[in-house]
Amino acid sequence: MKHLYLIRHANAYPAMPGENDFDRELSEFGTREAPKMAEKLRDLEVKPDLIISSSAKRAVTTARIFAEYLDYPKNKIHVEETLYASSLERLIELTKELNNQNSTVLFFGHNPEFSIYAQYLTGDLTIALFPCGICGIKLDCDDWQMVSRDLGKCILLEYPS
Repeated sequence: MKHLYLIRHANAYPAMPGENDFDRELSEFGTREAPKMAEKLRDLEVKPDLIISSSAKRAVTTARIFAEYLDYPKNKIHVEETLYASSLERLIELTKELNNQNSTVLFFGHNPEFSIYAQYLTGDLTIALFPCGICGIKLDCDDWQMVSRDLGKCILLEYPS
């Protein structure tokens, strides 16, 4: 059994004129909500074997906050450039590239791609990830290569309050 957690970055400040979207930082609300959401995973005893984050500043910052709460070494976070402005096809490919020694993997990234991927994996078209939302998916397989449409079951859907 494999577990994939799709976590949208925490709330970020809007891009200022002339500022690159990639460099947006977490807002004050985002820096307060991320630890609370990370605590929810910790309380559920989620222990990631691997954390992969989009290279965007707001996603990496969110991943580091979660890593701290989940006792995952921050220097082991894999920063994946293709998670920024990604696609469903790239998310599937990235998942299939995972080493099977990793049973629980956390992806940190963006919408609309993460909501679309959660819908693809679970068949639940109502899933929509808001900032710092978490979708935990249990995949009925022992090999990441087998990931396909409707293979997963949503076991966790959490949003900041």
